[in-house]
Amino acid sequence: MDDTPWVGPLVASETFVVRDPHGNEFRVAISPDGVTVNDRPIRIEAFEQGVIRLTGSRAATAYSVTEDGEQWVFLDGEVFRFEIEREGSRRKGGAAAHGSLTAPMPATVRRIETQAGQAVRRGDILIVLEAMKMELPVRAPADGTVAQINCREGELVQAGQELVELQP
Repeated sequence: MDDTPWVGPLVASETFVVRDPHGNEFRVAISPDGVTVNDRPIRIEAFEQGVIRLTGSRAATAYSVTEDGEQWVFLDGEVFRFEIEREGSRRKGGAAAHGSLTAPMPATVRRIETQAGQAVRRGDILIVLEAMKMELPVRAPADGTVAQINCREGELVQAGQELVELQP
């Protein structure tokens, strides 16, 4: 894996597989004609650094950060840390298999909506971050129990910092 973000200038044709923390695979094809994800055309507009508008079967705004060779995307209240597999590359070991939710970018913790020991359902808002003058809800990626909260309201957190640990 290199430091090249998965969304960037379209200068060459390339196809690669992207895996999200849940094990889902996405076949991304980039060409001078545009981008397709799993053979569906996607229009990508960059508004400012890290803010991307995606338009396909629906429209969505995503926030993206590349750090230490990993691509972090905040979309629809979930944080995705992507592993990019290109021909001849080897997979990194399970980066998100430990059950923790991490900050997608430098942000301030505005609200903690859960507590240790609490049962949560997929989609529940656990923490609300503020970055780039926007509130970013961090949602539970699956049903489980909050094992530990590793931040506090008002704290400035860095990209990749563990915020909440979940148990199945």
